[in-house]
Amino acid sequence: MVSIEQQRSFVSVAEDTVKKEQEEINRNELRKQAFPMLGWSMTFLIIALIAAVFGFTGIVSAAVGIAKFLFVVFLILFVLSLLFGRRSIR
Repeated sequence: MVSIEQQRSFVSVAEDTVKKEQEEINRNELRKQAFPMLGWSMTFLIIALIAAVFGFTGIVSAAVGIAKFLFVVFLILFVLSLLFGRRSIR
């Protein structure tokens, strides 16, 4: 027979496990939302490389310009988030 104290410890372990899993899910969601601009810059870089292989110089220069711009914006936002990022209060 399981005592009430053992039941409470089982419940607290289960609650801790659920909290940890929820925190991991939240971290994964933040990661997915945090890097869309980097994905766009990589997309334009790949478009530029493919266009360069086929010799489309006008498209190459436009895609490279967009990729550079997005990369610089992403880099600036990354540095700002490191400097002024969220600070948890505990």
